[in-house]
Parts: sequence; structure tokens; C-alpha cells
Amino acid sequence: MSCPVCSHDVPRGWLLLAYSALSVIVMSVAFWSVLDYAANASVSALQPLALVLLFLLGWFFFRLCRVFSSDAASMFLLIAVPAVSAFGLFILPGWVPDEQVHLAQAFSLFGRHDGAWRIPSALASEDVMPGTYRDAYRLLAQSDTWGSLSTFSRYLSSYYDHLYALPALIVTVCRSLGVNAYLACFACRIANGLLFIACGYWMIRVMPFGKTALFVFLLNPMLVQQEASFSADCVANIVSLAFVVYFIAVFCSKAISRRQVLVLIALGVLVLVSKYMFAPLLLLPLLFLKRRFDGRTCLKIYIGLFALMMLMAGAVVILYHGSFMADAFELMRSPKAFLRIMLNTFYIMVPTWMRWYFGSNLGRLSIGLWEPALWAYAAMQFVVLFYNDEDNERVFDTIDKVVVCVLCFVNFVLIILTMRGWTLTVDKVSDYIMGVQGRYLFPLGLLLLMCVLRPHKKMSQGGVLVTVACLIVACYVMNMPCILASFGVALFPL
Repeated sequence: MSCPVCSHDVPRGWLLLAYSALSVIVMSVAFWSVLDYAANASVSALQPLALVLLFLLGWFFFRLCRVFSSDAASMFLLIAVPAVSAFGLFILPGWVPDEQVHLAQAFSLFGRHDGAWRIPSALASEDVMPGTYRDAYRLLAQSDTWGSLSTFSRYLSSYYDHLYALPALIVTVCRSLGVNAYLACFACRIANGLLFIACGYWMIRVMPFGKTALFVFLLNPMLVQQEASFSADCVANIVSLAFVVYFIAVFCSKAISRRQVLVLIALGVLVLVSKYMFAPLLLLPLLFLKRRFDGRTCLKIYIGLFALMMLMAGAVVILYHGSFMADAFELMRSPKAFLRIMLNTFYIMVPTWMRWYFGSNLGRLSIGLWEPALWAYAAMQFVVLFYNDEDNERVFDTIDKVVVCVLCFVNFVLIILTMRGWTLTVDKVSDYIMGVQGRYLFPLGLLLLMCVLRPHKKMSQGGVLVTVACLIVACYVMNMPCILASFGVALFPL
């Protein structure tokens, strides 16, 4: 008798739902078993139970791989749910860059007091938040975590309230039910992660081609960590990536409907109010000019618009003398110093940015992942651009690629300039600009990948997708000991 999973007796939607629920439950049991081991320094019934459940989840995964071998969106879900659950639980709250500040803003979104954040004292600073699994176990065991509140004053003004709506709602419910405040942190992280998975699933469905490349891209360890956290960048990344993906889908449509235009405009507005550093992406619709003009005319228009924008930018740099990004504007008023510092920045920082982009250091950039797994993921992201299971079309022609690359470069330079003041005041460095992290590159990186994507005829029926999926799972599994060791549980002590 054949297995129901293999014989398709069970509807695929129910299989995915059951697998997703099992993934969250199994990772939760595994996490609690690690906390129990760290707190008691002995093996209990929880650890064998966790191993059995992990084995069952692995068996379920490989069975479903046979069912969804040609479905990149479903394969994404099969990996993303356990990955998001694992990162959201095992990387402790407060250990993602700036997460403690985001946590405070989310906790106080619906209950602010005279402009200050009032949050549980146990979560009030990076110094008091648990840094080991033993400390996390003790805090989760406390019965009253809402009785003592502390004032938190640091405020990230560049992030708007809507970015915290989902975790703030969960925190409010948990507080009304008397749920442990630290446990509420984990619930919020998992909820953010599941939102990312739902949107990622939609993105792969919407993308007309390059689905395998997008599949690998969305499973970047650094991106998964950000999405499974309290960070407002969770929603900001989702919105920015959704805008890029939907733009590509509309751009490749033979006929553009009013609905598509309205959705693209709505996503553009969300990008603007969620992460204004990606505002230059809103210029992408200029590529639609090719539908009205020939290639030579479009090139002339692009050059004219670029020159006009440079003149306008130059006028702003010369005339503006306000406090916003004052150090960056001062640097731009000196072209020689600007060129020297930017070249020096790229020369010094590019290797670091690339390593961070591929997730070499998670947490507060303090969790070093296993190097072979890091470069294996990077290789997969490159290989699937040229070898995959799809009949890819050419997304952009030569002129389009030039426009996209120039747009991405200018956008990235602007991102670098936003950190000029930070570098001078905090890092005390003036010869180059620090502070930019690889996680800032995701929307730009996706566009550049689509410029490299090579069109060709289909080579296999799901073989590449399944192989890459299994290799990505192996990379995540091999990276987990690094994460566990960072919080006090070394599986392979030296």
C-alpha cells in the first residue's frame, strides 16, 4: 500500500498546512529541550523526544519533496517554516542588530506614556536580557514579568508605527492574558517570520520566471534571521522585495491591467513609508517607457533624466545646510574628498559586505557560521542563475540592465552616505564609511540577480530545485551548532 503523501490522496494545501504546524511544534519542543538541558546540565525525557520529532519532521520533508519537486513556492515553504522557527527561537531575542530598540517600540506601541517607552524591566536593556539558554530558561520560568516596568528612551525615528503593528498586537494580547513577557517575544518573532513566509510564497507564485533563483534568494540566512525577529526591517524588507517582484511581473506582462497598476502604486507607497532609503526603487517604472518609444529614444530619455536628476541633486547639496545628514552633505560639497572616501570605502568594505550579505555573522554580528556552509549557499545562488528547471525569458535587455545597475549603484551610495555621521561620531573613522551591513542590500541584490539570470530551455523536471533545496537544508543543519554554541550549548566541544 502506498503512502498517502506519495499517492496524492491528501490535498496538497492540507499537507503544507500540516507540515507547517508540525514544523513550529517540533522546533518549539527542540528549543525547550535545549533550554532544559542548559538549565539542568543533564539529559531528561525532553531531549530524546525532540530527536524523535526532528527525525519525523525530516522524514515528512523528504516525502513532500517528491510531491512538490517542481513547485518552487511550496518547496520554499517546506524549508522556510522550520528555518524561521529555528532562528526565531534559538537566536535569543535582543541578539539581532538593534532588536532591543525595536522590541521596546513594539511593546509600547499601544501604551506609550508621555513619549517614553515603558517595557518589562527584564527586557529593558541589552545588559539584562538573557545571553545564554540557561538565563532564558530562568526568565521564562518567572511568573510575573509585567509587574516591574522600566523606561526606555532610545527611539528609531526612521521606522514608522505600522512596521510594529503585528508584534504590538500580539504583545497586547499576551499581556492581557498574563503570558510571560519573554515568551511573548518568541511569539512575535514567529509571527513576523510566518508573515515573511506567506509573502515569500506569494512572491514566488507571482514571479513569471527565475523562480529557482528567487527561492534560493529568499532562504538567505541573514534574510531569514531578520524576518524571524522583532526588527521593523522584517516588514520593510517584505514590502521592498514585493515591490521589486511585482514590478518584474508587471514589466513582463504583455498587457498591463488597471489592477496591476494600482497594486504597484500601493506597494510603491508602502516602500516609501516603510524604508525611505529604498525610495530610488520607485524610479523602476521608468523602464515602461520602452513600451512607447524605441530603444534609441529611450536611451536619450534616460540620459536626459539622469542628467536632470544629477543637476537637481547638485543644487540640493549646495543649497541645503540643515541638520539632516549634515556630515554627508558636507562631504558631497567636496567632490575630491567624496570620491576619495567612497573609493576607499568600497576597497575596504566590499569583502565584509559580501560576507555579511551571505550570512557569515548572525546575531549581533557575533555568531560566526560554518564557512563551508556559507560559501556553499553563495555558490548555489550563483549556479541557479545559469542552471535550473525553468524556461526562463530575458527579463531586461541591455539598456534596461544599464538603467537597473545605475539605479542600484546610486541607491547604494545613498545608503552608504546615511552612515557618514555614525562613522564620524561612533566609530571615529574619517577616511572611509562604516556602519553599512549586508542586510541593507537585499532589494538591490534581487534586482541585480535578475539582470544576470540567463535565459535557456528547461534542462530537467525538478531535479535542480530538489537538489538545491536539500543542500540548503544541509547548510542550515550544519549552522545550528554554531548558533547553539553562541548561547552556551556546545554540541561538539573542543
